[in-house]
Amino acid sequence: MNMSNILKDELWDTIKNSYLNEDYTTSILNAISYIRDTIREKSNLELDGVDLINQAFNEKNPKIKVNSLKTKNDKNIQKGLRELLIGVYTHIRNPRSHDKYKDTKEDAISIILFINYLLKTIDDSKSSFSIDSFIDKVYDKYFVQTEEYVTGLVNEIPNKQLENTFYKLYDSILEEGFDEVSYYGYMYLEVHYYNIDSLKLIIPSLFNKLEYYKKDILEKISDDLKIINKKEELFFKLMILFPEWKSLNNLVKLRVIKMLSTWEGSSYVLDFQEQVIADGWKYFNSDEKKSIEKSLINYSKKITIDEDKLMFHEKIHLPKQIQQPYDPLDPLANIDLDDEIPF
Repeated sequence: MNMSNILKDELWDTIKNSYLNEDYTTSILNAISYIRDTIREKSNLELDGVDLINQAFNEKNPKIKVNSLKTKNDKNIQKGLRELLIGVYTHIRNPRSHDKYKDTKEDAISIILFINYLLKTIDDSKSSFSIDSFIDKVYDKYFVQTEEYVTGLVNEIPNKQLENTFYKLYDSILEEGFDEVSYYGYMYLEVHYYNIDSLKLIIPSLFNKLEYYKKDILEKISDDLKIINKKEELFFKLMILFPEWKSLNNLVKLRVIKMLSTWEGSSYVLDFQEQVIADGWKYFNSDEKKSIEKSLINYSKKITIDEDKLMFHEKIHLPKQIQQPYDPLDPLANIDLDDEIPF
């Protein structure tokens, strides 16, 4: 019997060396370790043995469901799988872990094929966690914007799904398209400002759990920001990513500052641009700030710059920090500075 053609690929890779070396007891234990890891990943539990199986497959509040659990028969099927898995531990794994065993090839084939069958059932079952469901919770209009709520939500993500969850969440930002942004303008932005505030809490919490992968993630984000030409998309993503500004690729930062220093588009886009500058001001270095200040002098008559953020006012004046030398031909030269806002 060619086991490699029958078993799930990952299971075969796990037992291959010991099985081909005729170490059949080790191959059995390796197979059980593999099904344990599969259950852990799908349930987001770090337990082992009977405790893992009971919490993952209990009929009342399971982490993994083999069906809808609506009928008595559904619950019996769930219970049956749980008891079979408990038997794998108590009847197969535990004795081999505590005593010396010399399993035959036939023993190994029988047990490993049984484990392969159980794996197929687990693979077809529904996990209590799904990335799409997680993203729906982030964009929920009743999202609770507190550290406690965010931590609890992020802790639901299985460790092996953290990276994929981050990327899918990042890609979800305004994924419905920008025609709606352009058409609905302020109303659309107001809806998304709440989502932005939620994402500002979620993204750092995810980064904390992805510290090992953070450098690679930021490189991929930098690649994305290099090619975004739609200002609305860039602005929304920047408002979420500003805490990681210093870690972004330098070329990306130069491009972003250029886009922030270029005043074009509809009035709502320009107002949005001002808000983004305000959010990012404390993260910019002195050269970046100077570049933006210069563009503000040349374009805007509404903006004053506070010590660590921008504040927007309808009065036509600029603070001394960004005033240019007096030029009688400059329309800004007649600005009354007596009413300047103090710092």
